Amino acid sequence: MRKSPFDLRVKSGAVAGETVPLTGTVSYDTDGDGINDITRTTNEPGDAAKESVTELVVDGCADGDTDTDGFADMRDVMRILRMLTGTDVGAMCSNADTNADGKVGTDEVTAILRNISN
Repeated sequence: MRKSPFDLRVKSGAVAGETVPLTGTVSYDTDGDGINDITRTTNEPGDAAKESVTELVVDGCADGDTDTDGFADMRDVMRILRMLTGTDVGAMCSNADTNADGKVGTDEVTAILRNISN
């Protein structure tokens, strides 16, 4: 499963395309070397706080996420298993394909289970 240098959880129930206000500190490792290259603090005191609010747009889904809830979890594992047994589970997010082989199957189930067990 690809590891994203950006790990941020937003409010429960956020959907793709929704703008979510964010206050606090956000750090981002742009080159994957383990050192944060960008840090943005948005909880400055007083009037400066109004100007330092950062908005993030929730875009798509996480690796292994089949139902666009933002997480690859047991619900996604069960959905993939139902699909593999012939049950129509509807459209899946393109990021559900964790190994980029063009299909969603047992490799994705294994990757999700490994990820959530760590």
